[in-house]
Amino acid sequence: MIPGISRDDILSLRIKLPTLPEQQKIAAVLGAVDAKLAALAARQAVLVRFKAGLMQKLFSQQLRFTRDDGTAFPDWEEKRLGEVGSFKSGIGFSEDEQGGMDGTPLYKVSDMNLAGNEHQMVRAHNYVTLDQIERLKFKPIRPASLIFAKVGAAIFLERMRRAENFLIYNNMMSLTPNVSISIGFSVYLFAITRLSKFAQVGALPSYNAGDDAALKVSVPHPDEQQKIANALSAMDAKIQAVADQVTKLQTFKKGLLQQMFV
Repeated sequence: MIPGISRDDILSLRIKLPTLPEQQKIAAVLGAVDAKLAALAARQAVLVRFKAGLMQKLFSQQLRFTRDDGTAFPDWEEKRLGEVGSFKSGIGFSEDEQGGMDGTPLYKVSDMNLAGNEHQMVRAHNYVTLDQIERLKFKPIRPASLIFAKVGAAIFLERMRRAENFLIYNNMMSLTPNVSISIGFSVYLFAITRLSKFAQVGALPSYNAGDDAALKVSVPHPDEQQKIANALSAMDAKIQAVADQVTKLQTFKKGLLQQMFV
């Protein structure tokens, strides 16, 4: 016989119920919280759509910034990605060597899911000691760079994170911008470019550093890059602020339910 719960089992359950007036007050309080959550979710969706539209207009050059004195910036220049930065693939690292808690962080794709790593990498599951770096001849990437998945389905998530003074596992790749492109602008340039369109398709989708370096992008003057990055990062801050409100309200609701029903 397959174990399960019968109709009689459910009907025989005993629960505590408050009086009808108290039920109505509880429902009113929780309903108000749910309404606030729905309103915040709607506001977040509006901000996300606005940012997406703003990015399209900025990177299609339909919308342009001007210099502080009101004069126009020069035309954007077409460059290959290899001209604006250098790509590096990650390293192999034996499981026997992994598990360190101190030293240089070694980022894997899964580390991008850790709390606090939503935009910039600050935590890792594995750290590499100076002794390991010297013995295994690793070369940490010191400058501010972008890191992203190099192989597998994760590349289609288009997740990129900022990082500095780090190592990456061989399922990842990094791009370190040079002086022609700022790290802040590069985050949005790659978001709009969507590298996954250029992945090598096969049993295991992947990127090739040489192929990525050959891709062409349009790049504005450094000062216009800064204005674009400032505008979009301000939008990100607004979106994150609403997301934080949602999290706090969800936590409040959970605590409220526990106090009322436990």
